[in-house]
Order: sequence, then structure tokens, then C-alpha cells
Amino acid sequence: MERSQFVLDLVSKKDSFYREKSDWIFSDEQNQSGLWESFTWLLDNMYTQDDPTLSDTILLRFAGWYLHYAQYAWARLGDKALQKKSFADAGWCAYQSIRVLVEVGRIRGRINLGFSSGDMMHWWTNLLLSGWYEEADEIMQYTLASTNDSDNQGVMGEGGNSLDTSSFFLMELYCLWKKKPFDRDDFDHPLDNGLDTPFIYDEVLPHWNTKDLQQVDDLVSVMADYHLTRTIEQDEDTDEEDQDHFEFSHPHHWLYPFEILAWLKVRSMSGLSNPDQYTHPLMNQPLAEPITDAPLPRPTNHKETNQILDLVCKHYPTARL
Repeated sequence: MERSQFVLDLVSKKDSFYREKSDWIFSDEQNQSGLWESFTWLLDNMYTQDDPTLSDTILLRFAGWYLHYAQYAWARLGDKALQKKSFADAGWCAYQSIRVLVEVGRIRGRINLGFSSGDMMHWWTNLLLSGWYEEADEIMQYTLASTNDSDNQGVMGEGGNSLDTSSFFLMELYCLWKKKPFDRDDFDHPLDNGLDTPFIYDEVLPHWNTKDLQQVDDLVSVMADYHLTRTIEQDEDTDEEDQDHFEFSHPHHWLYPFEILAWLKVRSMSGLSNPDQYTHPLMNQPLAEPITDAPLPRPTNHKETNQILDLVCKHYPTARL
């Protein structure tokens, strides 16, 4: 299918998703959706029982909801201010979720977040695009450290999911940017998974800091084409072991080329120019627009997050939260 038509089809599909689920996931007043009420019920129940067990899970659920709402606010409502606020709330909730797991694991003597590399790099990108560079570095350090723990106590346990190719691109990109070593042999890398998973990012990494803007546009098109080919939804009726893996199959990712935006952000932070316009249609729709006024304000007074952090610190007084 021709690129532009495929993007238009995804736009239509996402719009249908918004229409069909808006009563449950969204509303004009964001805190009145059915899904939000279920999250706050879990939080209230956890707080009433004085039990922090689900704290990280609830924070991550809030994060996913806010990211959905950020995309809804811009693509459906056309509200850029609400989009940026919700995007910041998403990153803040995810960041605090990871911090809670790391701190509680440290206190218990065993850190194992259970995140995939894809999860970690998705939220790393959110923090990076928000302009929260210290928090982004913290998340990246957790991720990279996960491969150095022979007792399965690393952040991701197994060093990541070898099918999430974009996450390995972002980890290696970060190391190139920061002039840190990156040994693919330390990871369950896509090139070694035996499944012939394409790793198109080998076309990009040698030229990550090119000054040739036409080359940047060409490489963005390569990445965008790959993104579109990996957006197909899995069939829920198919046995898991028989499913192909499409790393951008979640509605969050259909039209949100976070891996491309992260590369462009790293380039701009390195003092490099990026094209003013891009050839590929995926880059010419609202969810591919960069955040131009970073850093976004950190939502340090976020009610639900602070409730959870207070409860965790009550049970673990030495937690550094």
C-alpha cells in the first residue's frame, strides 16, 4: 500500500478507536472517564488497606492513560496545551513507577523490574522529549545496567526483548551520543535471535550525527517505513507462540514515531540541525510534531503520584523517593 494511504488508514483507525472507547477511556473532563475511575478506585483501595504492593503497577497504569490522553488531546481535540500537560504527567508517572520498583528492590536486596527494553526505552524517550535529561539519564542507566547482573537482578532480568528492535537502536544511539561503550554481545540482540528480525537501524547508527540534512530525511524515511510495517495488530485468537511480533502494534505507537523523535532530539541536543520538513507522511501528522518548548514543567504536585509515594515511604522509611 502507498505510504500516504497507509498513514491515512491508521489515522482513520485511531479516530475510530477514540470514538468507540471515549466514554470509557476519555471524557471532556479527564478525571471522569470510566478507566480513570477504575485507576483511582485501585489507588483508594490500596491506600485504605495501607498496602503499597500495587503502587508501581498503578503508577504505570496512570502513565499509560496519560499518554493516551495526550494523543487524544492533540489528534482529536486539537488542544496543544492539554497534550503537553498530559504528556508530562505520563512521563512523570512512569518515572516514579520505575523509581519505586528500584528503591523497593534495593531495600529488599533484589532489583528486578520485569520491564522489557521496549518499555524502558519508550519512557526514556518520553522523558527526553519532555526535556527532563537527568531523569532520562537515570532510566537509561537502569536499562544498560540490566545486562551486567548474572543473578537475574538487573532492571529487565534478561537484558531485554530481542524483538523490540527500536529499543536496541535507542540504547546504542545513547552510547554513541555519550561516548560510552556498547557491546551487542552483552544483550539478547535482534541480530542474534535466529528469527531473521530486520535491524534497519544499522543504516542509521553510523550516520546518527551526519550534517547532511538530505541524508537525515532519507534515514527518517527508512525508519518511518519500518515503523509502519510493524504496526499490524496481533490476532487475539492466535496462540501466542504462533504470533508474529509487531513492536508498534499498540494504539499508543501507531502514529507516534517515538524512536525517530528521540533520534532527532539527540541530534538537536548535540548541536546538529534537522530538516524543517520531512518527506515521509508519517512525519507530517500531529503525533510526529516535536515538543518545541521543553523542558515541560515537572508535575511535582501530582495528587495520585504523591499519594503513592507517601504510602511507599511510610512502609519503607529508607526509600530515596
